[in-house]
Amino acid sequence: PVGKDGDGFEPLKAVYELSGNQEHCRMLAEKHNKAVWAHRNDTHPEPEWRNTCWFYDTTDNFDGYVDDTEDSVHTMGCADASKDVHTGCQ
Repeated sequence: PVGKDGDGFEPLKAVYELSGNQEHCRMLAEKHNKAVWAHRNDTHPEPEWRNTCWFYDTTDNFDGYVDDTEDSVHTMGCADASKDVHTGCQ
């Protein structure tokens, strides 16, 4: 996963070390100064990706998350819980 122009994705650790829930992902993003977190839930088709996080360093090139009613696996949020991912965490 990358930003719109291929920028912004930098894993913090190996995926298996980031297993957890959405709040765990948000807290890791906040701790490591990442702008946006994302989570794959336990229904991901690839077992090794279940309940894992990934992060975006910046909100540059991030226009906001658009809900996808077809996607019941992935969620995203802002490291700063007071901001809205739908507006690009601004």
